[in-house]
Amino acid sequence: MTMNKLVYSLVGSAALAASAFAGTDKSAKDISPVVAPAEEDLGLTLGVAYDSRYYFRGFNMANNWVSSSLDWTLPINKELRLDVGANYGSAANDVSRFGTGEGSTFDHTSFERLQLSANLVADLGPVEVGAGFRWYDNMGDYRGILNNGEEVGVNVSSKLGPINVGAGAYRDFGGNGQGFYFEGAVNTEIKLCDRVSLVPGANIGFANDYNYQLNVGGFTPHASSWTAVDLSLALPIKLSKRATLSPYVAINFPMHSLDAVENNRFFGGVSLAVKF
Repeated sequence: MTMNKLVYSLVGSAALAASAFAGTDKSAKDISPVVAPAEEDLGLTLGVAYDSRYYFRGFNMANNWVSSSLDWTLPINKELRLDVGANYGSAANDVSRFGTGEGSTFDHTSFERLQLSANLVADLGPVEVGAGFRWYDNMGDYRGILNNGEEVGVNVSSKLGPINVGAGAYRDFGGNGQGFYFEGAVNTEIKLCDRVSLVPGANIGFANDYNYQLNVGGFTPHASSWTAVDLSLALPIKLSKRATLSPYVAINFPMHSLDAVENNRFFGGVSLAVKF
């Protein structure tokens, strides 16, 4: 079962196929649930992606996000595996998320993020259950504005007929107390031909005393409400047995805590994933 790859919008709310802890946030590759199977591979997946907007749990952190990732799946026995991953993303000179207007100190500055993760997954037949850890290192000109994150979490995923469903709960205990985040996601794969599929999906998030790792001027905001609903449509294309190209489009609908700082926005991107 591969449904563990549906839950964690690790660095973004549309990340419906990101590995629950061994992947990225909102990168285009997160949306594709399909990576072409490869015989006798090493369990490694190398990815590169571009996203017009980088959403982290419903919050638009940056524009024109370029990222790369390396994920490794290590089977322990028939029912148990370890997923580990690293992801690095950057939006140099195109970040205005925390600016206060033209000429603001933080308009058009650089933002980089490194994520390292490990997730232990048990395949229980009808469901997969995972538990793991993720570390966020926020770099660039936003170092200090964003705290680093240290997150633990649990997630559950399954299939209901053709529908993939998943849910996760995460606790960030980084600087200044980051709070809890909960997420649910669904998607399905519609095969158009042997090499091309259509993947519609949706996810929703809920925050409990969660601050998105923000620490602006000593003030740390805390969200406790529904955050956003994301709808997405991906088109994974199998270029070979090992390589999959995945363009996508999506829309973010902010709710409650994010409604005052976000608008309904379309975004999109493309990723390339290669298995070894």
